[in-house]
Amino acid sequence: MKIGFWVFFICVFMISSPSSSQTWDSVPGKLGPVAGATRVSALYTYNNKLYAGGWFQKAGSLNTSHIANWNGLNWGNLGTGVDWRTLMFIKYSSELYIGGMFGDAGGVSNTKAIARWDGVNWNDVGMGVTGTGNIYAIGVYQNELYAGGTFNAIGGMNINSISRWNGSNWMDMGGSTGFPKAMAVYKNELYVGGQFSTINGVTLNSIGRWDGIQWRQVGLGLDGVVNTMLADPQNDVLYVGGGFYNAFNADSTQVKTTVVGKWDGNEWSSLGDDTITGAYSMALYHGELYVGGTNLPVTLKGIARWDGRQWNPLGTGVNGVVLSLAVWNNSLYVGGQFTVAGNDSAFYIAKWTTPDVPTCLKYSTAISTSADTVDLLSGASIQFSDSTDMATDSLSWDFGDNSIDTVKNPVHIYDSVGTYTVTLVTHCACFSNTATQVITVLDSLVGINPLPIPNSILKVYPNPTEGGFIVEIDRSIYKRSQQKTVLKIYDIKGLLVEELAVDKNRLRLRIEASDWTRGVYFCSLEVGGKELQRKKIVIQ
Repeated sequence: MKIGFWVFFICVFMISSPSSSQTWDSVPGKLGPVAGATRVSALYTYNNKLYAGGWFQKAGSLNTSHIANWNGLNWGNLGTGVDWRTLMFIKYSSELYIGGMFGDAGGVSNTKAIARWDGVNWNDVGMGVTGTGNIYAIGVYQNELYAGGTFNAIGGMNINSISRWNGSNWMDMGGSTGFPKAMAVYKNELYVGGQFSTINGVTLNSIGRWDGIQWRQVGLGLDGVVNTMLADPQNDVLYVGGGFYNAFNADSTQVKTTVVGKWDGNEWSSLGDDTITGAYSMALYHGELYVGGTNLPVTLKGIARWDGRQWNPLGTGVNGVVLSLAVWNNSLYVGGQFTVAGNDSAFYIAKWTTPDVPTCLKYSTAISTSADTVDLLSGASIQFSDSTDMATDSLSWDFGDNSIDTVKNPVHIYDSVGTYTVTLVTHCACFSNTATQVITVLDSLVGINPLPIPNSILKVYPNPTEGGFIVEIDRSIYKRSQQKTVLKIYDIKGLLVEELAVDKNRLRLRIEASDWTRGVYFCSLEVGGKELQRKKIVIQ
């Protein structure tokens, strides 16, 4: 009884408490100034510190020059920093790589637009960008570093807009008609989004996927630019944000997108109903999707949270554009071009903290099936799938025939005619949801809404034959164990030549016909006095 009380208390507490303890906090130390254009364009966690990059010269009183790190108490610098904007970070081969619009990092030569930090010093990455242009996207895939941007040469070679680095050399990937702005790995492929129509001659329309050998389409692409992408491993989807209004599936179906588009590996879908664009950054925090940007609804003010059903504000939001998001030390850090977060001063960077409350409070459970009506003769097998809109702790299936299972996507076989109510119960923390689905099992042999009988129920071979032949009967007929099953063989005039009993231990029958008259015969499988199927056999 005491245990039950505490479970109830905890659940009630979780329901009533979160909103009151969601808070905005400033990060000590003003970033700036750069002629009134200070901004934090990138946030990233690396070696237990939060790294910030953008367009600023100081972090607090420390000279940082467009890049800095935060240990929770103090700001730190990375040597003498870079000479202009840092736009992105990524970890590769245990070092921190950066990309952006800078001419050099730490005064080191050959570090234009891309460089690596080993914890002490800045180093070049194969001579960096050696022509004009900048880097706007970097990613890691199959132990190689990928870079995309507006450059026309990298590593001393004429390579346009996209390239990969294997630790020793930059390699050409065919170039694009435009430039990439975002990269993410999803379902073991590298997704690249940006402002382009083709890569290496393949029509992609702002987003494509690379499997290590070739480029492939993502549906039929998008009608605008991609700024950010994020793979969600819990729900096994890819979120794509930017300045587009519609996504297109492979069958040309048009999907109106809201804030971000959702790709499941096969089809596009939308989050919400209203058409809103302007996403610049995304992050997963406590199992929910957070999106920062501009042109969001007025009530969201620069940043929004998707709870699985609708978009929600973060308090009163910020007073400008959100360009970057990162989760560090159980808080969501927010960077951009703003000076107020919530009701407090926040100079271009702030943090949002909320209790780790399960999104079970909002999730819904659903069942998907391969069919809702099946026939015993066809095996009565159904593939069930858990289509709950978020990952849960556990689940249980009740198939309505005194059978249960705890597999996420089970296959179940029914043994008798009837109508069954299938129940799926999912659990998260101390919450649960339930979904039901009605399954109808028919029997085509007894005339209850008959379904087609598969041609494979009776096999006769070799055909033609000069002597004996074999008859095989499919085991599925023994879903009707109470009905008598026989094999009858007739000649061309309809006279019965032979009759054999069939049972579950006798499904393969050899017929000796060497002394039969040459001609055409018919093998008839009869169940319960009804002919189920007939096959012709020719004796030569």
